[in-house]
Amino acid sequence: MVIEATRGNNILDLLFTTNPASVHNIEIHPGMSDHDVIITDINIKAKTSKKKPRKVHLFMKADWDNFKFDVEQELTKFLKDQEKVETSTAEDLWLFLKETLMKALTGCISNVIATHIRLRRIIRKNMSVTDHPLALGRRRSRRQLSYDDIGNQGRVLLNEFISERMKNEGLQSVPAMEELTEPGTPAGPPLGDIHEVGRALRFIADELDQDQKLQRMLNQVSPDATHDTFLRVANEIFSDGLISWGRIVTLFYFGYKMAVKAIDKLPLIRAIINWVINFIIDKVAPWIIDKGGWEAIKEYFGTPSGQVVAILATGALVCGGIYLYHSKG
Repeated sequence: MVIEATRGNNILDLLFTTNPASVHNIEIHPGMSDHDVIITDINIKAKTSKKKPRKVHLFMKADWDNFKFDVEQELTKFLKDQEKVETSTAEDLWLFLKETLMKALTGCISNVIATHIRLRRIIRKNMSVTDHPLALGRRRSRRQLSYDDIGNQGRVLLNEFISERMKNEGLQSVPAMEELTEPGTPAGPPLGDIHEVGRALRFIADELDQDQKLQRMLNQVSPDATHDTFLRVANEIFSDGLISWGRIVTLFYFGYKMAVKAIDKLPLIRAIINWVINFIIDKVAPWIIDKGGWEAIKEYFGTPSGQVVAILATGALVCGGIYLYHSKG
């Protein structure tokens, strides 16, 4: 491209290009050394590489409680398989841990697809004051609950319900709440407002305490009542196909009354708790999930007069179930 001498009579300074048509107006000018300077106009456009969009995890919006719960569930399940534990290599263990963490991450940590241009804006948008750990309870996004989740959460609530009411009634030899469940039984995803849920359970149970007819019928249930006895009464509570929080807590209440009669028989109390929870999983869990989980029972306090009527009506259903039990017994 350079056709004029750049040092003496020699062309020592060169210009290389694969596109000669882009080079215009080549000029040679005196330089600061013994070489002249080549000045030219080149019509070029910078070529930039476009970065591919990538997945960005929004860790500030992660549901860490459920993340921890999911990981613990998988690890507990793995450790119960003694043969698998003993035969797994270091590589197997690493792959299991990696898959477990990635599965929990996918279910509990939301993400967006973003380019580097959007990334800064996304980070600014999602790092707000509500992302402080103390604010997580107000805005945590939960994964879809399963029937087993509802049952496991219900077990925690029922154990607390039974233990608390036994103590409040001044009963002797009350088993500790931890004793009511077999060791290693899953607790289910954590309940964000467990104290409020417990308050709702107590409210309904206190109303049932005032139903004298119900109390007389419950006193007729044998201390050695069988699973069939429980099922007859439980099915009678929901015999018309309708489900409500009042009826669900009435089921809790009936289980509690059976547990009181078996207070010195811990295995039977555990069995009664299992009867209640299995019935909830089989018959009631879909309704609870549709309502938004156990926390939705707090909405039950919206119409107090209607609640009392519904509770008394449910008590009548329990009486009917106990009557049916005696008539067929």
